[in-house]
Amino acid sequence: MNWRVIGVALAAWLMATAAQATAGYNVCYHKTHLLYRMGDAMNVIDVDVEWPEYVDGSTLKPLQERLTRFLFRSQDSDWRSAYAAWLRQFGEPVTGPLEKIPDDDAFCYVSCRLQVMGRIPDRLLSVNAQYTCTPGKRSAVKGDTLSTMLTYILPTGRIVEGEDVLDTRLLQPERGNEAAVEALLRGAGDAVPSQTIGLQLEAACMGDGWVMADMLCLTPDGVEPVRTVVSYDAVRHVVAREVRRAVDRKLEERVPDPFESPSMCEGDTICRKADTTPSFAFGSMTLGQYVSDRLRMPGGWTQLPDGQVVVSMVIDRKGEVKDVRVVGPLHPALDREAARVVRLMPRWKPGTQNGQPVCVRCRLPISFKGT
Repeated sequence: MNWRVIGVALAAWLMATAAQATAGYNVCYHKTHLLYRMGDAMNVIDVDVEWPEYVDGSTLKPLQERLTRFLFRSQDSDWRSAYAAWLRQFGEPVTGPLEKIPDDDAFCYVSCRLQVMGRIPDRLLSVNAQYTCTPGKRSAVKGDTLSTMLTYILPTGRIVEGEDVLDTRLLQPERGNEAAVEALLRGAGDAVPSQTIGLQLEAACMGDGWVMADMLCLTPDGVEPVRTVVSYDAVRHVVAREVRRAVDRKLEERVPDPFESPSMCEGDTICRKADTTPSFAFGSMTLGQYVSDRLRMPGGWTQLPDGQVVVSMVIDRKGEVKDVRVVGPLHPALDREAARVVRLMPRWKPGTQNGQPVCVRCRLPISFKGT
């Protein structure tokens, strides 16, 4: 399937007063590659997080606290503060050329990753968090490998995972749910070993109409990890009761939590009413052409919806794109792709106030259509 971008035009896309989030959704996309030094040891750090700050009227505080503990070993629910403190344990950032390249044993490789996996509006949000640290022999950093899928139930503020999403007791042969087991196996496709004699659940999460599970297929020769994605209806009877209730029950009205988009960007105030708005400048290419040429079809999904992703970003005083967020979601894979393209944009011509360049928050709607 190919994708095209429609409706990206100057009259439609730029909202220089768009400091407010759309009602109900604000996910920050932050990706960076860093090199830190602690004495003679070098720490290579890759961070790729999709941080849910506000979803369907909820600030998600229990989920944010859980994620900062998992990824940054912090009790602070403010992920940026937790992230900054976490980085300091790796020493000081390397900003210039190295006098000499350290030995391989002095390197430590750290990866911190958080992805939004699925959402059912006003009902639940699912994320996948991964942390790996691979130190060399001379590194003082402790190695670790962690991974988890979490589903946050919005009406109750509860976090569920694993067997609290898929009730593995209901997958036992005596429970008569062979159809659900077969659906889980089919969802993994050719990855399932032909001699599978049993399944062991490692992690699971929910999305809109589907269930995702990481499982171990037990075979006479050992175990094989697989990931399966199946329709909710196909496995509904083995989904844990609390999750079924969140998906199926009639919603009750909730009072939304208060939320405001940040008024600062890397120490600079975001101007809400600039005299001139930022403008895209990349040779003779229009903004629509630039975005359309760089969009790629996300892998791993057999069906993706048509529709629009609204991306919010700050154009700073130098014209650089900062603080990329999705404020109008469509599907996590398409949201991720839209944010990627925006994040990698070249410098713009910045907005001005009283003749001076200022930071301005803008929104860019990107419409996806399968062809």
